[in-house]
Amino acid sequence: MASHNKKYTMFSQNPSKEASVGVQNVAEFGGTSNLKKELNAAGKVVNDITEASGSLFPTQNKPSKNIGQLEMDVTHRMISSISMIAPSPDWFTGLSNYRPTKDGKWLESFTVDTYPWDAGTDSGDTYSARNSATNPKETVYQILNDSPVNNVFVNDNSVLPVGRWSCTKVEETECKEDGNARFFRRMKDGKVKTQKCRWLGKKEARKRFCSKTSTHMFAPSAGDVCRVSCDTC
Repeated sequence: MASHNKKYTMFSQNPSKEASVGVQNVAEFGGTSNLKKELNAAGKVVNDITEASGSLFPTQNKPSKNIGQLEMDVTHRMISSISMIAPSPDWFTGLSNYRPTKDGKWLESFTVDTYPWDAGTDSGDTYSARNSATNPKETVYQILNDSPVNNVFVNDNSVLPVGRWSCTKVEETECKEDGNARFFRRMKDGKVKTQKCRWLGKKEARKRFCSKTSTHMFAPSAGDVCRVSCDTC
């Protein structure tokens, strides 16, 4: 699972794209090393990564599994996650570019059911099919009623969800800020104007903006994003 901004997409059907090596390895083998390399190579586009230890699949004794905490901020508002459907040729499930916000505020909690996807890299059509590489690769697609392998997942003419992801917001225990993070300064000619946290180095600036409330849903107040400068931890 990763938090990121709109410049990163883990997998997508619209627009259609081929699975990255990282997504392919997760879908076919459950391996995450290549995906983690891709996330790390994305630089500041990706904010944080967390990974479950072992299988995510539920059992009678453990119907759910805690993946851990994922750090997000106002410049990284999206969550993407992925899990292999095992056994399977190249099927997976997860979230892509999910925004846990409403009216410009973080959701206190959310639960999302996710559906099966095909990575387009293996032509097997049953859970236990032998490896049969798709050459050339197809684009990633969500498995729907009219998909080639729909008979595996359809029940009463509907493709059922195969995963459920739940998150609850927790407060940061460490007080920190990104000097390049931007806060709401003012509206001018109908456009929002922002400023970087490091600009609050002067006492006069802190006095003026740290107590000011933002009037724009996607531009946070200085006190919310510049927590060290504004002493709002």
